[in-house]
Amino acid sequence: MRISVFLKPEEATNTFPDEYRKGFIFLFKTIVKEQNRYQELYGIKKHKPFCFAARLGYECALNNRTFTFTGPVILKVSSGDHAFFAQLLNGFIGRWKRSDEIKLYQSKFRVSDIRVLPPKRITKSEIVCDSLERIVLKDPNKRGARYLSPYDDLEYFNRILSEYSKDKYYYFMGKEAHGNLYLEPLNGKFDSVRHYGGLVFGYRGSFRLYGSPELLQFVYDYGLGHRTGQGFGYIVIRGEGI
Repeated sequence: MRISVFLKPEEATNTFPDEYRKGFIFLFKTIVKEQNRYQELYGIKKHKPFCFAARLGYECALNNRTFTFTGPVILKVSSGDHAFFAQLLNGFIGRWKRSDEIKLYQSKFRVSDIRVLPPKRITKSEIVCDSLERIVLKDPNKRGARYLSPYDDLEYFNRILSEYSKDKYYYFMGKEAHGNLYLEPLNGKFDSVRHYGGLVFGYRGSFRLYGSPELLQFVYDYGLGHRTGQGFGYIVIRGEGI
């Protein structure tokens, strides 16, 4: 299940810091708190039942660690949790109906449109994807481990990706996932973004993803890799509207 929330700014030109994701994380926390699920989702360190990506305007430029953009912010959210999705959607609809002001950094926005996207059902064991946000991955069993790149050791990268995705699948679905995931990079890069005062590295671009349909569906809905609730791991299937 996916929605696109259009946030119309009061001013024609707006600026966000390069660490802008934390502004949207705060917005999600606010909505979750209204639904009395804050302690459940943010009170302890755990998997988040969603992923998101934000498009900053129609024209956007980065200079001196600041994004300057014109036009609306399009916030894309994906989740496989029906209850959470309904609560989040209702939170945004309420703001739309009341024309509530949403402040993100020094800019003020209002919800101008909400689009519920048609559900995507994956029935194949191979899909070609594009990442709207970096796919972030670390070995959770190694303290202080570096971020993993598919260009360094693809087999190791895919072993960790598969193990982590299946662990997350069991956490939400309450059963074991069949098979493994395998990512084959096609046209992309491994680079970094600033996040909460540090650097986060990840893969972004196009890739081919192999796995059982149920596991592919899961990472499509919940996000691929680590930190999906912090604005990473949102993927689209090639040919799907971005």
